[in-house]
Amino acid sequence: MQKAMTRAEVALFAEKLVKENVVYGVTAKDKQFAWDRILDHKEMVLDYPTTISSPKKYFLPPTEKLIEFKLAANPEPKHVNYSQEAILFGMHACDIYATAMLDNAFSETNKDPNYLEKRNKAILIGVSCTPDPDCFCNKMGVDEEVHNEAKISKKEALYDLFFTNIGHKYLVSIGTKRGEDLLAKHVKAADATKEELAQLKVVEKKRVESFTSAMKQDVNELTKLMPKVYGSSVWKEYADKCFACGTCNLVCPTCYCFNITEKVELNLKEGSRSRDWDSCMLPQFAEVAGGENFREHVANRLRHRLMRKGLYIKEKFNKSGCTGCARCYRNCT
Repeated sequence: MQKAMTRAEVALFAEKLVKENVVYGVTAKDKQFAWDRILDHKEMVLDYPTTISSPKKYFLPPTEKLIEFKLAANPEPKHVNYSQEAILFGMHACDIYATAMLDNAFSETNKDPNYLEKRNKAILIGVSCTPDPDCFCNKMGVDEEVHNEAKISKKEALYDLFFTNIGHKYLVSIGTKRGEDLLAKHVKAADATKEELAQLKVVEKKRVESFTSAMKQDVNELTKLMPKVYGSSVWKEYADKCFACGTCNLVCPTCYCFNITEKVELNLKEGSRSRDWDSCMLPQFAEVAGGENFREHVANRLRHRLMRKGLYIKEKFNKSGCTGCARCYRNCT
């Protein structure tokens, strides 16, 4: 279902959301863009190339307390989860796709209550983008998954609402009942006309044609290629240029590895268990008891990271571990 909204109606919709809800959106940071809490709808940017990091931090915080406990005969561990209803307004398709992949990872047999509680309380509102010179989400199957999967499976979409700028107006794709109710609560959006739907196709065609990345293989070709290059010298070639700093993991929207730590307070009566983001590019990531390290060399860690993105995750979830957002490339030191 497609609705049409003028720019003034979109601004009014955003204003009402910010007044009544916790809203996270994209704001300008000098010449870059970042996700932040929106307190004034005028601060929110809908037309931007990409953000420094992804919005996954709202579902999987960089540091998060999981359990508090007492040091006594009966420890009485208490589950901790700081979650709230929230709206994420302005997600690009690549980050919506990444969120769906994380949903799969954290809802397997051993479901993660902290992630899922935050995720289930969130409404995702997407916006169309103009590809920058580096991104290659078109090769990773992102658009097909985000925009067409609901039509194919006849299920709800990966987003609740999705806004596409067609020039004088925005067309709004309604992905879920929750999104439909949210829109209807705040604005009376008209059904898109035949002319507006025709303009949408023109805009989408121009967007597809605007990709300029040198990436040649699509996700299916990449999956077939990865096992063939496992023993290639290319890993050492790139490892020699790599600082193994882990920045690529921090900005990646689909990285979800974490480390668990436990802390006892100075009173020796209570403590807590927390988790923090971890990086498979750091030397201690694969270090085990006795000091052995089964991925000691940077080349091995680099290979593992890219094999995971290009092959392992695809085999497990039937989704690419890479969205083509190119954040790792832009932020590489």
